[in-house]
Amino acid sequence: MSDQLAAPLAALAAFPAQLRAQIQGLDDAALHFRPAPGEWSILEIIGHMIDVSTLWPSRIRHMLASENPQLAAVDPAWVQQR
Repeated sequence: MSDQLAAPLAALAAFPAQLRAQIQGLDDAALHFRPAPGEWSILEIIGHMIDVSTLWPSRIRHMLASENPQLAAVDPAWVQQR
């Protein structure tokens, strides 16, 4: 592995434990709190990160394998359901 990738990969590997440490002990009210209208709660942000982590690997592989990749738009109805 190149030195250029080592630090970002280490940060990604450490992130789940760091996130758990930050939210451990928060009650439901804190996890669902939205700081302002239209802004996301902690749980919504975590849900978004989970969605992105399942959606993007295949899109990245497609971009790397294609000369001129075209990515389908994310369905807004699916986003609202999440």
